[in-house]
Amino acid sequence: MKRRIFYRKDAFQHLLEKTRKKYESNEFPFLNEIVYNRPKSVGSLRWKRQMNFLILMGSPRLTQNTAELCKPFMEEIKASGSEVRYITLADKKIAPCRGCYSCQNVNREYGCPQKDDMYLIVDEIIKTDCIVLATPIYSWYCTAEMKAVLDRNYGLNKFYGSARGSLWKGKKVAILATHGYEREYAVQPFEMGIKRLCEHSGLNYAGLYSVRDEHDLLSFQTPEAIGGAKAFARSLLENYN
Repeated sequence: MKRRIFYRKDAFQHLLEKTRKKYESNEFPFLNEIVYNRPKSVGSLRWKRQMNFLILMGSPRLTQNTAELCKPFMEEIKASGSEVRYITLADKKIAPCRGCYSCQNVNREYGCPQKDDMYLIVDEIIKTDCIVLATPIYSWYCTAEMKAVLDRNYGLNKFYGSARGSLWKGKKVAILATHGYEREYAVQPFEMGIKRLCEHSGLNYAGLYSVRDEHDLLSFQTPEAIGGAKAFARSLLENYN
């Protein structure tokens, strides 16, 4: 018999395929709960890995368009077994960045001298795998509430003082947006800004999903809007490594 020789990657793939066949034949039914996760919405065999999401909801209106778009997105994340934390920014006390540079001289800590709710946000950012920026588009960018958070994240990047390094390097960043104009015209400036922030901070930009406001709240309750939000959530889960 000819002996088969595998490289490490090939050997793993061979073992995975062998296990998959036994799984599908129900020889080892317990694998369904312990090793594999087969989401009904995706319909494919998948290694079960949980991911932590943090949604920063930046709309000043806590129950309107952007909040509505977040609902099916969160439902899909929770259905996968992953965790999601939802924080509304409008009811938080987050002062603007003063540009004092104090945070740039504090090693391995956030270090902002303004002791407000931004510390709560930073704690959640450090714990999460994927940060989702949910915002309506105001004047071709995010809301003031969201912009304050983005500016205050300055303390997570230590590049301009005695401290060095990024405290959030490697995390994913995604965007959920609502807007009035056509998508490309409305959202592109904000998306470009976030892409550049990711490059600067060592973050991984994971993509954008947005819905245009054509019929007020009803625009975000259509099967297309709901299905798109769920599909976007699945894409983030599938691309988690």
